[in-house]
Amino acid sequence: MSTFVDKRRSRLALRGSAGRAPRAALARPALLQSLRSLGEPLILDPLSDGRIDRSVAKPMNLVSLLAVPFIHREQLVGVALAAAYERPAQFDRGQVTLAHGIARSAAVAIENAALYQEQERRVAQLSALNEIGQAAAALLRHDEVINLICQQTSQVLKTQSFYIAILADDRDRMTLIADTDGGEVAPNRATLVRGEGLTWHVVDHQQPLYVRDGYAAACERLGITTVGRSSRSWLGVPLLAGGRALGAIVVQDYDRDDAYDDDDVAVLTTIASQAAIALENARLFSEVQQRVQQLIGIASVGAAIVEERDVDRVLAIVGNHLRGLTDAETVLLSFLSEDAKDLRVWKAVGQHGEDMQDIDVPVEGSLAAVAIATRESQVSSDPSDDPRVYAPNVQRYGVRNLLIVPLVAQDRVIGTITAINKRGGVFGQGDIDAVEVMANLAAVAFENARLYGLTQQRSLELKALNEIGQRISRSLALDAVLDAIVSAAVQLLAAEKSVLFLIEDERLLARASHGLEIEMPGIRFEARDSVAGYVARTGFPIIVHDIAQDGRVVPDMADAEDIRSLVEVPIRMVGAVAGGVLVVGSPRVHAFSDSQVELLSALADQAAIAIDNARLYAQARELAVLEERNRMAREMHDTLAQGFTGIVLQLEAAEQVLGDDVDETLEHLSRARQLARDSLNEARRSVWNLRPRALEQATLADAIRQSLDDYVADGRIEGSFAVEGTVRPLPAEAENTLLRIAQESLTNLRKHAHADHVWVALVYGSEIITLTIRDDGVGFDPSAPPASRHVGGGLGLVGMRERAQAIGAHVQVDSQPGEGAQILVSLPVRSQ
Repeated sequence: MSTFVDKRRSRLALRGSAGRAPRAALARPALLQSLRSLGEPLILDPLSDGRIDRSVAKPMNLVSLLAVPFIHREQLVGVALAAAYERPAQFDRGQVTLAHGIARSAAVAIENAALYQEQERRVAQLSALNEIGQAAAALLRHDEVINLICQQTSQVLKTQSFYIAILADDRDRMTLIADTDGGEVAPNRATLVRGEGLTWHVVDHQQPLYVRDGYAAACERLGITTVGRSSRSWLGVPLLAGGRALGAIVVQDYDRDDAYDDDDVAVLTTIASQAAIALENARLFSEVQQRVQQLIGIASVGAAIVEERDVDRVLAIVGNHLRGLTDAETVLLSFLSEDAKDLRVWKAVGQHGEDMQDIDVPVEGSLAAVAIATRESQVSSDPSDDPRVYAPNVQRYGVRNLLIVPLVAQDRVIGTITAINKRGGVFGQGDIDAVEVMANLAAVAFENARLYGLTQQRSLELKALNEIGQRISRSLALDAVLDAIVSAAVQLLAAEKSVLFLIEDERLLARASHGLEIEMPGIRFEARDSVAGYVARTGFPIIVHDIAQDGRVVPDMADAEDIRSLVEVPIRMVGAVAGGVLVVGSPRVHAFSDSQVELLSALADQAAIAIDNARLYAQARELAVLEERNRMAREMHDTLAQGFTGIVLQLEAAEQVLGDDVDETLEHLSRARQLARDSLNEARRSVWNLRPRALEQATLADAIRQSLDDYVADGRIEGSFAVEGTVRPLPAEAENTLLRIAQESLTNLRKHAHADHVWVALVYGSEIITLTIRDDGVGFDPSAPPASRHVGGGLGLVGMRERAQAIGAHVQVDSQPGEGAQILVSLPVRSQ
């Protein structure tokens, strides 16, 4: 005899047996329906009654069967089957009545036991649900939530296999974050690609799925790819939070069909609902914690770089903090080249940092190009299959995923920040937000550092330019000025070679060069056949970054001088597009930038002024000499010629009366003597107004030094000469007057002072130029009449003062008898 309990009102489960017990498979659904409707025992012929499976009964030699229903509250809760084998059993009326009575009592007991068991099951489920519910509110660590869900679910459902699948950020992959084995949680990082397995069906439809008759068969019916080991029973429910699927919880049984019921589905759905809340809370808490750490990191970076002015240190600070914030293996900070065709890695921190430092990555067709064009961050989770990623670096550096964020400063993209290979996952929105905030800080800091560096550089350049301008302006000799210009151009641009051309007769004449092997000065070029000619014609500067790629440059000369790049700027003279061209060359390609062109142009403008000044000075000297010669000619004609004519006439008259009238002869001779004296005075006046020859060949300081050397050459007196301040040219009349005053003073000293030593000093002040002549002779009284102080002859003090007054200068005489004398001439500069 066998006793079966109808657990789910749909099928029989063996609960007890005695003897050769019949199997539950004997009873077809029609037998259960008959027993349920009649509520009475039935005696059946197993081989002829259609309510018995004959294919099961015959091999068992079953010839008679008594089926007794267990009815409780009009519900069939079980069936007792008594079988007779080989010969028909004689089930009498008493036996049937007894069995029916026992069945009624057993039905009550079975139902009470079932209710108790169900109550225990419900208590366990409610306890598990309560723990998971509390965890949803209390647990904030992701791993703790997962561990609790796994343990409680496997305990409540008594399942063989259990796992949780969570959607990745790209929602095209799911990761099995945990599974259970005998109740123990084990990590499982297997990945399900979209379309693989029934789990994707649950997530996409956001509905539970219960497979009672085999996992593989269900996949085949739904057209889904089968993955993993095939189970007999499979139940999956979605993890839903805020109407969005986070993943799924799956339980499965490898041995039994229909291992779960509707209650199990409801329980797992409730668990999934609470688990989703707990997981979402843990995720949000993790994100908040991450954001807090990111904000702390960003604040610390901001504080570190706000005062930093060194570009390399700014980039190092940003790169190291970004590695920590994004959990990236490598962080690159790259900047666009001037033509925006390449990204130069300026700072690489992390794995492969040294190898990736200073490499150039083409922008065109890359993921960086998209980020630069859109000014939006770009993520690639599988660079090996992403055509937008620069393929050579993917293979070389093992790039698995990357994040690229544009660097924007002053509404202009200046470069990118690239995070490579997030450890333990892919870059998500939190990483993007952190890098974008850091990119804004980095862009501002870098721009500030760049502007500070540029300001410092410009300050040094302007200082150098000012010093060079002063150096160029110190000389008024044209050749010296041109040599100073080419030397200054090389120094200013940190280059190697330079040449200066001036335009003469529509041709370029090389007037000065620096660092060239070929002697350039004196060589002429046709202006129309060269880059320099173009600059001279148009007045626009030109940079030749690579001479080998520019047909306008003569390759032979460039090769001979080992020049690979050039910068040429016009020298703009007054009234001309360009009066010349200044050329600077380097053996390096791309050696010059636009800012250096501006710097060289500024030098060329100063050079133009210096060249004009030198030319005008030379012209002025020539005109002054010519004018003085003309003046001499006029004065000789008007004075000396007439005086000499008068002398001749008087001498002739004296000759005629000689011997006849002595008095008249003497009279004519006296008149001739007076005319000679007057002519001598006129000659002196004319000579003193003529520019001395010494000043035509040397500076004022050199001429005075030479006069002093001549004065002390006989050794009777010692002399000292000193020059102070910055020597600069003065008007010809002023230099002539100062020289003549010095010469006259020395002459008077020789005649009257009886000195042992004389000191001469020429001081070039910012507002006054002074000439001092001092001696240790007998001295004199400046207030005494000229005849008694023996300073006369030549110009004398009166003549000195008159000459000085003519040029706006002042003469001061300090002397006492027996204490030497000093003559001080002061010439205000503003008077010139």
